[in-house]
Amino acid sequence: MSTRMSVRTLVLVITFFIVLPQGAVCAERKKCGELELYPFLEDRISISENDFVNISFWVSTLSCHQPNDHYYVVELQTRRSDGKLEYDGRIVQLNSNCSVTRQKSVHCTTEGGPVQLYRKVNRTHTQIEWSWTGKDSQSQRLRSARKELKLNVSYQAQVTNLTVDGHEISANIPIDGGQKVNITCSFDKGSPPVSFRLLDESGKELKPIRQEGHLHYQLVAHGCEEYWKRTQSLHCEGRESKQNRSVLFLVRCPPRFVERPTVIIRSKKRRI
Repeated sequence: MSTRMSVRTLVLVITFFIVLPQGAVCAERKKCGELELYPFLEDRISISENDFVNISFWVSTLSCHQPNDHYYVVELQTRRSDGKLEYDGRIVQLNSNCSVTRQKSVHCTTEGGPVQLYRKVNRTHTQIEWSWTGKDSQSQRLRSARKELKLNVSYQAQVTNLTVDGHEISANIPIDGGQKVNITCSFDKGSPPVSFRLLDESGKELKPIRQEGHLHYQLVAHGCEEYWKRTQSLHCEGRESKQNRSVLFLVRCPPRFVERPTVIIRSKKRRI
C-alpha cells in the first residue's frame, strides 16, 4: 500500500515540474509584431532638459508564423505639452532589413536593424509615440499598433522677473521714508518643482501673497526717526534655483534740525 502511494506521489511531483515550466515559457512568449525598446523596460524615462534621448527599437518577429516574411512601417513623433506633435521619422522593416524613408531623428544602425532614435528634448516634450502597421504573412491582413514612452524632463528653477510697482528693476530704487511699494517676484518653479520665498535685509522670511509662479508683497519703507538715510533690501530666492534676484531701496529722508546746544566759534582776524 505504501509503495503504491509513493509511486503515485512521485508521478504527481514529476507532472508538476513538467507542466510549470511550459506555462512559464508561454507566459514569457512575446507577441508577433511587438515593438521592443532598448534598453528601456518601463513606459517612462527621466532626462534633463537639452539632453538627448537615445533609444534603439525594433519590431520583433521571432514569434511570427513566418519570422523572415514580414513588412512593417514604423513612424515616430514627439508630443509637446500643447498637444502638437514633432515628426521624428519613418522606417520600413522588410524581411529583417531596415531602411529609413523619412529621416530626421532616426537611422538604421545596421542593414538588419535595430533603429536608433537620437533627439534633443526640452521641457515642452511630454512623450514619444510610435505607430506601426504590418502585414500578417499568414492572413495577409494589415495590423496596426501604437506605443508610448512618457518623458519626465527635469530643469532648474529660476526667478524670471522682479518688479516694483509694475516696473522691472534695473538699478537701486530711491523711495521716501514710510512710502509703500508693491513688489512682485515671478519665477519658474522647475521640474521637480521647488518653493520660493522672500527675505528682508536681515534674512528674515516675509509672508507674501502666493499665486502660481508669483509672490506679491507690499513693502513699507523705514521711517526717518533715527537715520538721515538708510538702505532697505528684499531678496527673492528658490532652493537650488538657477537665478535669484534682489532689489535695494535707498530711503530718502528730509533734512531736520537736531536739538543740541549752540556753539559759537569766534575767529581772530590776522593783520597782513
